[in-house]
Amino acid sequence: MSLSRSFTLAGLLGLALFASSAPAAINPGGIVNGASYRSPKFPGSGVAKGSIFIVFGSDLADAGLQTATSFPLQSTMGGASIQVSVGGTTVDCLMIYTTPGQVAALLPSAAAEGTGTLTLRHSGQTFTEPITVVAHSPGIFSQNSQGSGPASLTNFTPNGVPPVNQLDQALTADQYGIVWLTGLGGVSGDEAVNPGEAGTIGDLRSQYDIKLYVGGKPAAEILYAGRSGCCSGVDQIAFKPAAGVVGCYVPVVVTVNGVPSNYTSVSIASSGSVCSEPGLFDATQLSTALGSGEFRVGVVDLIKVTADLGFGGFSGDIEAASADFQSFNASSYRQSSGNQQFLPVNSCLVFTFTGESGDFSESIPYQGLNAGTVTVQGPNGIQTLDMAEVGTYFKSFLQPSIPTIPGIPQTTSYLTPGTYTFAATGGSGVGAFSTSRTYSGGITWTNKDAISNVPRGQGLTVTWSGGNANEEYAYISGTSVGGIDLSALAEEGKLQESDQAYGAAFFCQADASLGSFTVGPEVLAVLPPSQSISTPVGTFGTGQLQVGSSSKPQEFNAPMLDLGVFVYQRATSKFVDYK
Repeated sequence: MSLSRSFTLAGLLGLALFASSAPAAINPGGIVNGASYRSPKFPGSGVAKGSIFIVFGSDLADAGLQTATSFPLQSTMGGASIQVSVGGTTVDCLMIYTTPGQVAALLPSAAAEGTGTLTLRHSGQTFTEPITVVAHSPGIFSQNSQGSGPASLTNFTPNGVPPVNQLDQALTADQYGIVWLTGLGGVSGDEAVNPGEAGTIGDLRSQYDIKLYVGGKPAAEILYAGRSGCCSGVDQIAFKPAAGVVGCYVPVVVTVNGVPSNYTSVSIASSGSVCSEPGLFDATQLSTALGSGEFRVGVVDLIKVTADLGFGGFSGDIEAASADFQSFNASSYRQSSGNQQFLPVNSCLVFTFTGESGDFSESIPYQGLNAGTVTVQGPNGIQTLDMAEVGTYFKSFLQPSIPTIPGIPQTTSYLTPGTYTFAATGGSGVGAFSTSRTYSGGITWTNKDAISNVPRGQGLTVTWSGGNANEEYAYISGTSVGGIDLSALAEEGKLQESDQAYGAAFFCQADASLGSFTVGPEVLAVLPPSQSISTPVGTFGTGQLQVGSSSKPQEFNAPMLDLGVFVYQRATSKFVDYK
């Protein structure tokens, strides 16, 4: 199942070359898993024994790029060396590549677990930084080198080099795939020499509880889960997805002894080599768009959220409409997570973020497309969306408010059930169009009052009634944030912005006819524990849970767009405590 017997970085390690004039140092929190890049603040995100990790900083190694091109791996490269000390055990790390701004190395399996010190030496300078060594911290390599989007996953073929899985090079339902990752756990043998000669290759499932979820379901079959035959510290899992799991952005996550990896995706086609999204684009449409070198996408959206404030029966509503028109380079789009609406039914996706803004967007380059003036018209009149930047339109109809509080202005709801029409006059990037659909009142969250504390190591079941299963999915999402400075509140009652904040958000879509859905522990385990915030008006948590309806995507046509999608969400939100 290995690609090669020689050591290679191509397709496995995302190398970001950059120069820096900052003072020589290791960045705070700059020691991360070499595949997921997940902040060390997150649960289970320490450096696993036998895994590849990256150190970010300035002047950490000699100028230029140096890489390990042959065995045995060395403990010094680019004038740099790394040691890790935990308790009374010190190990020399094996160097993978070096640049002044980042250094990659393998932490030997002989390292001791626990909190210790990483020491990096370069040109007479010594840098130290705390490090936590753990037994397992799986990270899946991704094609965008950011730990998100399509996985660095290959489609197994009996002969020749397995192709990298992509939108137009999808797995078929009866084909095996190979996930490439690091951090499954330690192995015995000499990790400095060729894995084929070191005795490090072998299935690790007899030692560790390794699970692979594809599209929210356990893989139908796992042939192998252990070290690759090509590269020290690089693991691979050969699997076959469960029957019926298809789509262009099927979520993939690995857990080892309950510790989750980052979330990535795989493209799976029911037949042929090109994926499709039912009700949207078929394989021919996608092939044509990708073959042109440019993929032009438009998404128009209605959203209404009722927030339960958790005290006194108070709640507040938020209503808005948005329209985004973007052009992607075809190769860049292949590396993106796509649109949230492309999530397969009965599955979940998780993003992590740092900073209280909750920004977990990918750095996939795109160009905004001018669609002229964009309006939305419904039972309560017509509204013109504001263009925040080229291609991005937004209109807030209903500001957050607390009913019955004197002095708080009340606004009238705009989004009531009925037919809504988005229209654009057309511009330089998108031609004139008009598209309509019916906006539903959505489902009713029936066990909302019973959910307040959510154990992250267990599943969370939500229940609902109503809704239109022909038009909508049940939509479940949650967020938890940690690292907030609770002592600092802004004058308007908001938390002060803090670079120390970090969090995760999950999104799930389920068949609305089921009436219930369980968010699995492999999802919740990624979230950090919530914090509690006491204020004069009540106690709040930094965890949030939303349950409601997410419409099935409805395609529309517009000149100069390859794909247009009309969607809506209607949800109820409340504060919860993720423990």
